[in-house]
Amino acid sequence: MIGIEKFGLINFAAAFVAYFGLLSDYGFSWSATQLISINRNEKTKIDKNYSAVLSIKIILIIISFMLLSIIVFSLVRIIKLKSKELNYDFNRIYWDGRDQDGDLLANGTYLYKVILHSGNTTKNVIQKLAIIR
Repeated sequence: MIGIEKFGLINFAAAFVAYFGLLSDYGFSWSATQLISINRNEKTKIDKNYSAVLSIKIILIIISFMLLSIIVFSLVRIIKLKSKELNYDFNRIYWDGRDQDGDLLANGTYLYKVILHSGNTTKNVIQKLAIIR
């Protein structure tokens, strides 16, 4: 499960990457257009400017994805519950709402994942869980 802190952190990282991309694109749209307009008759300068802008945009995208990856891979599993009696229809697993350290989870929205193994078949389900006290 992903705690509310990490869920918010993922959304913050995605918004940061989108904002970073928007700012870099907006700046290059103005500066690159101006440089191409000034050098409209010199194809080599246009090619050089285009290559430079494209290279910088690719580097900025890589940095943004690296930042997002660092944040996403820092997610913490709250608890792992095991049950040997799961079926493909209805299942009930009791949980006291505590993490691995025995602390109660805070109010919020969490994601949980159920993995069912039956013979050679595996089924994964990811759903939301709301804790409201």
